[in-house]
Amino acid sequence: MKFISAPSFIKPATRIENVRYLKGLIDEVELLYMCSMSDYDFPDVREVSELADIDIRYNIHMPYDRDLSKQSEWDFMARFADVLGPLGAHTHTFHIQPEDNFFKGLEWFVGQTGLPVTLENGGSDIESFRLSDDDICLDVGHMVMFEQDISAFIECYAERIKMFHLHGVCDGKDHQSIRHLPEDIRKLVFAFADKHSLTVSLEVFNEADLKDSLLFLDYRS
Repeated sequence: MKFISAPSFIKPATRIENVRYLKGLIDEVELLYMCSMSDYDFPDVREVSELADIDIRYNIHMPYDRDLSKQSEWDFMARFADVLGPLGAHTHTFHIQPEDNFFKGLEWFVGQTGLPVTLENGGSDIESFRLSDDDICLDVGHMVMFEQDISAFIECYAERIKMFHLHGVCDGKDHQSIRHLPEDIRKLVFAFADKHSLTVSLEVFNEADLKDSLLFLDYRS
């Protein structure tokens, strides 16, 4: 059985308000912490405590506005993750950076924190997954945008794929309703996720696209 997730910014409101809205609609929330260089996007201890009190699963999208080829930034990530610890997230997702120092830093982070991590493809960097044996959060929407062979990738990396980001592509724009995802790709991803009990995060960023996606999938949590 798969778990359906959605990002913590569906409504123009706080993370807490979004999580309360999403509870009952889906199984899990993808907590977004994208802009860590801005004070407002550092996890607040009080916010984390309130989020931990809400009975729902979490995965965490770690910040992508840092140069993770630098050890000092991994030190920051470790402090960042420590604040989020009470949430018990089943994975912490980083955008892959195809540099040796990135993978050295990631190894240090895992050794320092003991936390589960997954690496996400951001675009044409799909080949970078061969540079490590870390678990994968496969962003299928990005692969559709770049016309990459999703079936072949899943077959090749099946043992490492632990989560999916899924979104449609329409008129050259991604992060659209799942309605705009080719049916064969949607069926492939859901069948794999069902077989391995993985999370599929519907990575859309507004109520209309989320509601349309859930309606299209005829999904009830």
